[in-house]
Amino acid sequence: MPIVKLSETASMMPPPKQQTQMRPRKTDPLHVLDRGFGRTPLAPKVELPTPSPLHLAAGKQYDRLATTYHDLQALLDGTAAAEAVAAVRAKQEERRARKEEEAAAAAEAEAAAQAATKPPKKGKLTKDQQEAEDAAAAQREAEAAAARAAEEAAEAEQAAADAASLEAANVNWLAKLEERVVPLEWTPLMFAAARGSGANVRALLKAGANVHVRDIHGTTPLHKAAAAGNVESIAALIQGGGDIQAVDRQGMSALHMAASYERLDAIRCLMSLGASQFAKNGPLLDGETAYQMAVKEGLHKSAEVLHVSEAKRKKWAAGHSILVPSITPQWEPPPFSAKRMSAKGEWDSIAFDRFVPKQ
Repeated sequence: MPIVKLSETASMMPPPKQQTQMRPRKTDPLHVLDRGFGRTPLAPKVELPTPSPLHLAAGKQYDRLATTYHDLQALLDGTAAAEAVAAVRAKQEERRARKEEEAAAAAEAEAAAQAATKPPKKGKLTKDQQEAEDAAAAQREAEAAAARAAEEAAEAEQAAADAASLEAANVNWLAKLEERVVPLEWTPLMFAAARGSGANVRALLKAGANVHVRDIHGTTPLHKAAAAGNVESIAALIQGGGDIQAVDRQGMSALHMAASYERLDAIRCLMSLGASQFAKNGPLLDGETAYQMAVKEGLHKSAEVLHVSEAKRKKWAAGHSILVPSITPQWEPPPFSAKRMSAKGEWDSIAFDRFVPKQ
């Protein structure tokens, strides 16, 4: 076997491929976290705050830090902020008055002490006595200067704390209606829909809260009200312009949500307000209807309510009822109602008045 030298082996190997140099990627100003050359930069991490008093008041939850329940209407109209600012200023005035009293008492005590001490005997001091007296005077002056510096530092610190307290007390809560908090980016309206009341939902909507806001899972306040079975909140959100057919990222509508939690009153209310039972879930909206989902998951109560209503709807669609046109004389449909005439000529309201209180 012939011996092949290393130099000949190197010459027999194919030349290495020339590596193409990648162009540097243009970074978006919003993407500040660069992972290195040729790699996609990461989006900056968003630091969300914890639930504020507005969120807790909307959801009727207890504030453990303030050890109280907050009034939502007082936060929205500025009464709570005015009271908090007044309380902070009252504490400042009380502290200032106490400091003046302490200063007056210290001045009186010093004057009494000086009057009680006997004046030193006059005479010529020796060199050592003079040096000792000068050293004592210098020490007293240094101690007084240190005390003044400490007092000034304490006053500056207290002034900064008072300014921070006033800033924390004087909050414009109307500017925080769309503030999102951890962990699911809920707004105050979502807290009110899920855990509050219909009155809180109406107050937030009147203040200008967005009824179409979505959280990290794509659910709207109407989804949360349906999951909680809060019928008053559902009616308030629909009256405020909420989309009853809106779906989340999984294709779940408010009717799907109410059926999955077996909120029977919410199911009836949503159907009376026009929720479609033909709507299917799934990311591509080709999954199951609310009735099919309830049957599959074994939610028998939800399936029973949905089945009865679906049977009625199929009869109406088959011609067993007549849809009254809007031009019918001497008849005006109430707002947000679905009135139909049965085959016997009788009016049939789909139980809307049971869920929506009359204004």
